Amino acid sequence: MARRNRAAVRPRLTGRGVRLGRLASVRDARGRLIVAEAGAPLPFIPRRCFFVMDVPGKRVRGKHAQKKHEKFLVCLRGRVTVMVDDGRRRQEFLLKNPARGLHVPPMVWAEQYDFSPDAILAVFASARYDPRDYILTYDEFVRRVRRSKR
Repeated sequence: MARRNRAAVRPRLTGRGVRLGRLASVRDARGRLIVAEAGAPLPFIPRRCFFVMDVPGKRVRGKHAQKKHEKFLVCLRGRVTVMVDDGRRRQEFLLKNPARGLHVPPMVWAEQYDFSPDAILAVFASARYDPRDYILTYDEFVRRVRRSKR
């Protein structure tokens, strides 16, 4: 008989809405099926998906914020640490279960690091790639956050 875990989203973890989400997971004698659907836990319809893997040594990925677009990160294999910063607080999350993901809304700085050698990170994005949506320096990110509070 199949066992199904319902998709769920935990409450906000930072002021800008970073959330851990649980993806629906079904396990039976044939194996395990994990489902990511818009609405639960993805709060948007994905327009782009990409995979990060083979990250050497102590390299850091991400290191940016998005002005309008959002992402949902899921570590499919291995483990990766994700640091998020909303301009006031920083938090770290260890992603190591493919049935758990992290929603990173707009205007949240995010960095991914400490990738295990076998790590595969899936990133679901709310929009196609647009270089104009990226904030690439932390100083510029902080300036924009401060301006938005006025």
